[in-house]
Amino acid sequence: MTPDQRALLLAQRVKALPEVAMRARWTREALERLPVDESLEVLRSARDCAVGRCPAFSEAWLAISLALSEPAGEALRRRLLAHARCSGALELEALLDQGPAVDDPRASKLPEFGRGRPPTLGERKSLARTRDRELLSRVLRDPHPDVMRILLDNPRLTEIDVLRAASARPVAGQVLREIFLSTRWIIRPSVQTTLVLNPHCPRELALFLVPQLSRTDARRALDVAGLDAMVLSACRGVVHGGTRH
Repeated sequence: MTPDQRALLLAQRVKALPEVAMRARWTREALERLPVDESLEVLRSARDCAVGRCPAFSEAWLAISLALSEPAGEALRRRLLAHARCSGALELEALLDQGPAVDDPRASKLPEFGRGRPPTLGERKSLARTRDRELLSRVLRDPHPDVMRILLDNPRLTEIDVLRAASARPVAGQVLREIFLSTRWIIRPSVQTTLVLNPHCPRELALFLVPQLSRTDARRALDVAGLDAMVLSACRGVVHGGTRH
């Protein structure tokens, strides 16, 4: 079976699964069962098909992105990264390489909660569960990824709230990573696009999301100051190779 055939089979099976988390878990297990060189070729083929707007690959590419970005996929990601480096697959290496976070110092500033003192991390986690809309608007600016992870599961949170957090500048890359890893929110095209358009989004996450963009949104990215050069190059590939508007 060729890599293209394996990728198509993976895409078809992913599409038959009902939930994003289930799709990501199944995809990770499927890639782990393959020899590392075959997994890398399936990854390459699936990415090319996603950029080329093959309808079968929208759900599959998001499942692959989550499978390789979640903590459970760390060992698989490292194996694929090592093989990509050895084989000179630069685009796949950039996709798989979680480089060290370099955050703007201003991104670590705590929001003001009117308590006369900085709240503890435990208190901030508790606030992330609040039903109070005014407090939620403040918690959205919290720089700690653990707080954001709890907040993203808050039933009072809206898509507009998530877009505010995803578009914040400056913002810690780990906070944006939590948004990426939220299966509740990352399925939404507006959230995917907002993350890509944020220069503070970790490069590998933006590269995973670029194939999900419409040509219009990929073209918007080309005018955003500060975006990573490889992200811009990937967006140009969508603009010139995609067909979806």
